[in-house]
Amino acid sequence: MKFLKMAFVVLVHAAFVLKPQELSQSACGFYEPGITYYNFLDPEIINQPHSKPFFFTFERLYDYHWDKEEGRTQDNLVEWKAYFQNTPSTNDTKQLVYKAKVNETKLIKNYVAGISGSLPSKWRNNSAVQHLKNTRATDVVKYLLFAKKCEPYVTNLGDNRWRNIPKKDKEAMQDLIINGNGAYINSSNKFLKMRYAYQLVRLAHYSQNYTQAVKLYDQLAKPLASNSSSLIKYWALAHKAGALTLSGAKVKGAYLFARVFDKCPSRRVQAYDSFKISSDQDFRQVLNLCRNSEEAAAVYLLRGIKPYANAIEEMQRIYQIAPSSKHLSLLLTREVNKMEVNLLSANLSKNLAFYQKFDGFPKQEAIQYLKELKAMVSKVVQERKVDDLTLWQMAHCYLEYVAGKPTKALQMFNKLSVSSPQLKYQVQVFKLAIKIAQLDKITKVEEGSLFQQVRLLKHNHLNDYLLNVFRHKLYAQGDIGKAYLCQPQNSALTIPLTMKVVDNLISWEKRTKNKTLFEETLNSSLKNWYKVKATMYLRNDQLKKAVKHYTLAGESKKLLANPKHYTISGSYGHRRPVINKYTQASLAKEILHLQKQAANANAMFELGNIYYNITWFGNTWDALQNYRSSTGTWGYRYSLRNKPQPIPRHFNLSYP
Repeated sequence: MKFLKMAFVVLVHAAFVLKPQELSQSACGFYEPGITYYNFLDPEIINQPHSKPFFFTFERLYDYHWDKEEGRTQDNLVEWKAYFQNTPSTNDTKQLVYKAKVNETKLIKNYVAGISGSLPSKWRNNSAVQHLKNTRATDVVKYLLFAKKCEPYVTNLGDNRWRNIPKKDKEAMQDLIINGNGAYINSSNKFLKMRYAYQLVRLAHYSQNYTQAVKLYDQLAKPLASNSSSLIKYWALAHKAGALTLSGAKVKGAYLFARVFDKCPSRRVQAYDSFKISSDQDFRQVLNLCRNSEEAAAVYLLRGIKPYANAIEEMQRIYQIAPSSKHLSLLLTREVNKMEVNLLSANLSKNLAFYQKFDGFPKQEAIQYLKELKAMVSKVVQERKVDDLTLWQMAHCYLEYVAGKPTKALQMFNKLSVSSPQLKYQVQVFKLAIKIAQLDKITKVEEGSLFQQVRLLKHNHLNDYLLNVFRHKLYAQGDIGKAYLCQPQNSALTIPLTMKVVDNLISWEKRTKNKTLFEETLNSSLKNWYKVKATMYLRNDQLKKAVKHYTLAGESKKLLANPKHYTISGSYGHRRPVINKYTQASLAKEILHLQKQAANANAMFELGNIYYNITWFGNTWDALQNYRSSTGTWGYRYSLRNKPQPIPRHFNLSYP
């Protein structure tokens, strides 16, 4: 039934998570969405850097790139450096292990063995090579040479299940397995033997000989695994898991992937992606294979972090069998972040912290989920069994705020004692968000105090939140101009710039003698608003008023093209390289001058040409606008791309 519930959760999320503004951002074309919901809980406070890809997101993974090399090599390089007694540098070790080609490795092998003293300076000066030379570690170079011979057959293969492997490649891979098996038998070095075993299991897996891959793991890697601390044993185990899954034993494969996920950070993402259990029956069978509560907790976690999973049940199960598991912290932050997405919208009319009552809130499914999460967190806090109790106590307080009860949340936070600087900072963010939510009216004192506190914390979402709340409160107080200035950057402007707003700003600038630090950051000036008002008048053809306000501003924008330029070549839209002396103010005066010559045909032609040029289609559109979208033009030209016809003049936007 769990997976039926998960299917239902997907539908629920579609109903109460995908906000209209998020859907609109999926449209083609460039759009900077800004902040659409408020995220005040930083998941990194759990101090699990290897869990970062699994922080909450509705995308595939959080802050993870599949082609990122460090995640695949870092742990292995640490082991190689330790094996080299930490003598060589990390970069030199990386060059030797990962970058040296087969021919170069052969030269290094002869150099280390003393067969040849000739070696390019690039490798002679490599500290890892020098360490091997000094210790006569020819067995290491032999292994590296073997590994590099395997690489062409096991790297960059994509999804190997659907790859048609040429017969000659399969034969070559089998030859390598035979040679590698001999090297494994002849070696007494357990560090190298485990790596030979890994190479052989991987070769068999990628040659699609899954039975052989499982057999090689059991014969070569498994006997060494119990006495080995090397993470390579989990790399080999992951290939056994993959071979089992692809041969039809998906339950056992999933169980092994869960073990890899839990124990091997460098293979965690791959194990997560390969854990493919889609029924309750299979999931129960995976749990039955678990040897202890730690393994079972990892299995529950893998189901809980799948996209759109309802993870409260997984949290309850893990808490029941392993209350000290670190996986609980990850799931807790994910679920709290999920609630932020659903209930702390940047649109405050849809933000539960500003909503008057639960009953009228449109996202009832989210509220029910919040109640269940609060009950779970409250139980954990009361029973005090978890290791990171302070994290749960913080979540307990914060969820009251998310639920639209800021006063209660603040009272609870004031009783909470935290010690670490990271947790103290997090509590400060929470408490400040609550104080902002409690604002009834904005005064100079509150405005300055809250701004200073937010500024000191340097929290991006908190800064946006402050501006957003100020915008709503100031607008309600009648300070519509100042409210306009509080609109966060990169957000859809909800307060349009009208003449009424500009007049309010001009009035505010005139009466404000000493601006506060917050008001200074709004980047407002009286002359600027005179220019804006003048341009509005110019746009409405109220030219005398436009000239008057450009004069009050003391300056106006110089136009980038000549508004009187015209041609009959059908190439309108070009910014011709002509000398242009016009500003917005002088253009307004010129239009006034031409309007007085109604009987003059040439004057009327020039006037009509100017009016055309200051439209979206003309060369002097910047007389009335600061920005012109080209999306419509691109669409039109795209539709004509296969038609050999001239582009109409008003769609030709190429500026020489």
